[in-house]
Amino acid sequence: MAPKRAPAAEDFSKLTVAELKERLTALGSSTSGAKGVLVDRLKALTEAKASAKAKPEAKARGKAKAKAKEEAEEEEAPPAPKRGAKAKAKAEAEPTKRAAPKAKAEAEEPPAKRAKAAAASPAKGSKRNADGDVKTSQQEEEPEDNATISGPSEVFYEDGVFSAEYAKSNRSKCTKCKKPIEMGTMRIGKSQQSDKFDGMYTAWQHFECLVKGGVLPKSTQIIAGYGSLKGADQDLIASKVPSEAAGGAAESEELKAQSKKLHEIMDVLNQLSDKQHKEMLELNNLPSQKFGDKAASKVEMIADGILFGAPQPCEVCEGALILSGEGYRCRGWVSEFLKCTFKTQTPSREVWELSEAAKSAGGGKLKKMKLKTGDRIFYGELRDDDEIAAAASSQKRPAFLGHTFVVLERGDTLSKEELEEMIKKNGGSIADNITKVAYCVISHGGVVEKEEEEDEDHEGVAKATKLQVCGVGENFVTESIEAGEMMDLAPYILWGEPPRRKQVAEGQTSRFIEKMGVNMDADVGEEIAQQAHVLVDKSKKRVYSEMLTRTDVATGANSFYTMHLLESDDASSRKYWVFRKWGRIGVSQGGTKLQEFPSLQSAINDFSKQFYDKTGNQYSEASSSFVVKTGKFVRIELEHKALGKKKAEGADGDQGGQQGGGNDQPLGKLSKSQIEKGDAVLDKVEATINDSSLSAAKQLATCQALSAEFYTMIPHNFGAKKPPVINNTELLGAEKALLQFYLRMGFEEMGGEEEEKLTPIQGVMELPVPATLHESAHMVCSVKDIKSCVTKGTTMHKKKAGKPQKPMTPDLYGSILLYTSNAIYKQLNKALRDEDRTTVEKYFPSLRFLFE
Repeated sequence: MAPKRAPAAEDFSKLTVAELKERLTALGSSTSGAKGVLVDRLKALTEAKASAKAKPEAKARGKAKAKAKEEAEEEEAPPAPKRGAKAKAKAEAEPTKRAAPKAKAEAEEPPAKRAKAAAASPAKGSKRNADGDVKTSQQEEEPEDNATISGPSEVFYEDGVFSAEYAKSNRSKCTKCKKPIEMGTMRIGKSQQSDKFDGMYTAWQHFECLVKGGVLPKSTQIIAGYGSLKGADQDLIASKVPSEAAGGAAESEELKAQSKKLHEIMDVLNQLSDKQHKEMLELNNLPSQKFGDKAASKVEMIADGILFGAPQPCEVCEGALILSGEGYRCRGWVSEFLKCTFKTQTPSREVWELSEAAKSAGGGKLKKMKLKTGDRIFYGELRDDDEIAAAASSQKRPAFLGHTFVVLERGDTLSKEELEEMIKKNGGSIADNITKVAYCVISHGGVVEKEEEEDEDHEGVAKATKLQVCGVGENFVTESIEAGEMMDLAPYILWGEPPRRKQVAEGQTSRFIEKMGVNMDADVGEEIAQQAHVLVDKSKKRVYSEMLTRTDVATGANSFYTMHLLESDDASSRKYWVFRKWGRIGVSQGGTKLQEFPSLQSAINDFSKQFYDKTGNQYSEASSSFVVKTGKFVRIELEHKALGKKKAEGADGDQGGQQGGGNDQPLGKLSKSQIEKGDAVLDKVEATINDSSLSAAKQLATCQALSAEFYTMIPHNFGAKKPPVINNTELLGAEKALLQFYLRMGFEEMGGEEEEKLTPIQGVMELPVPATLHESAHMVCSVKDIKSCVTKGTTMHKKKAGKPQKPMTPDLYGSILLYTSNAIYKQLNKALRDEDRTTVEKYFPSLRFLFE
């Protein structure tokens, strides 16, 4: 019999959008998305359904075939030999013999005691459940994600950067329930500082999960994109979030009418492919990709243009204005170093131009519209992110806000009900079952203490351990409430490992290990640091270690990117690694990656690729003709002893000592040429400040761009704060003094064969610290110079310039200024190089004060 021919696959692309949605609805699937998305979804569901139907049929055929084979084999097989009566009797007697001791013990034990023991200890193969009841292994386990969550006693309304939109794909996950957010589903997000990179990210949630968590926006006006939602979804949010709209109900209805028109246009646009969407955006001089995290979707932007007109370029930088939240934001750059921050709700517009595909979509519905320009109604105001962040950080938050807990049985002294009430009163949520959603489980010490007759963990402990959810004692709850903030879990652990808390704290960015004349970041790890070093090619005067930076005073970014190509110390069996580290200068924010390569060339290829991706420059041209590219990282030149005249430390393979950035330089000691580049930028800042022909706005914009360039060239540690704009003489003077200090410090590391013969200055640090700058320097310079430096030092002291690690007096600041000025530098430098070491001794008091 000839095999049946498989039916031809249905061509779903021939169906209309309405037909596609009807078929998907029948299958119980989402109907959101463009036509191409609907086609792919229907095809996948149809194939899955056909596959599921085919499996039982195939299984039945397989069973029938196996049964026929088994019957045939039984007919041919000889009968099994019979066991003897003696063997059979022995086999039947063995179970009785094994059970005898247990029966004897039970017979000797009093009935009352046996009953008590049976009630107290679970039977073999059983466990206690979360309430302490015995549950046999035959009972069906609850699904891992099946938990009912009850929110805090009171809703906490907070300020912040909130967004509302329909999910653009299926990739995002709800940060509350950990489940995917289906494409087209309304989601609410809050912008939060990332611990993985220098910047912010949006933590999305299902709206239902947001409500259950008890943390809501303080008003609908601060939810960017609220006005772009469908009317029903606006009503849903407004039922839970307060409204502060000045226009009241009338404005709300007007906004809903506008939203209805936009979504009617979007329904027609969804019949077009993604490629056709991009073509229409480009036709109207708008970008077709890389809009940013908070920007509207392509379909939303096209619908906005059709109804109100195409937004014209930014009036500041000529960049494209993109619909984003409650207005339009520029995606351009003022300079290679400064991102444009222009934003508006009323951009200049031109009538939208429809593509041929759009004209025919939806039966020509868009073509029939009379297109014109107009102003869009926005529900909220455009606010700066740093302004919102400052308002949000000033709010006092409950200790357990945003976290979900499970109380297992009870605490050591408090009941389950008491603990749950305390948690909910302090902003926490309670789950009735242990799932991955739980931050931790609160219980008592008894759950981890096994009885003699128990050979398994408490069921709740076992489940939590499997899900990697730790358990803590009740003191965690009481002490967190007393402190007014959630305590670290580690001191309260009953079982498991505490989750890593995503905290971004200020601190030292890097510690370096000097090895073979090159500083290697200590985060390569102790094992690698002991067996490898940074590769140096002396023939090309190249050190395979790069420090890249990018600072933007507009957005507040102050990023670094470190790269090392490492070579093993053992020359007989070479190994190679590429190490990368990134984050924000002076903040525990970022990450690292170490990757091993089979050969030197493959490691160099990867190192070069990473360098190009980050800077837009070929690595082979890095030192000679580096060109700054807009929005990319910039290469920073550092000093490396491996390329100097002096013998490098650790040249025999020994590991040098750990050190910080070097002379308060957070990313390593800058080269002389790098410092001179920064000084040239400050000269431009000075010229801008003194140029009276510039308007205030133009002067500020220029100073912003130059400040970003300067901080990129000369890395600064601002911690989590936004880099300040250098637009006044006080800041300018402090930065110039800092550069002079960087440039002229380091006389203790003088190079050259003749200078190496000189005896280093000794005994300076044994001297008592002079009380004032005058006491330390009146023998080597004029009183006028001393007074001038103390006056300038007073200004620096008030501003805490340089963020000193310990208190700095005006006189101490003055000592730095005195050294970096021409008052004593020339004479001191000469004395340091004089073979007669006594000539430098008169400078010892001023040097002692300077080193302090």
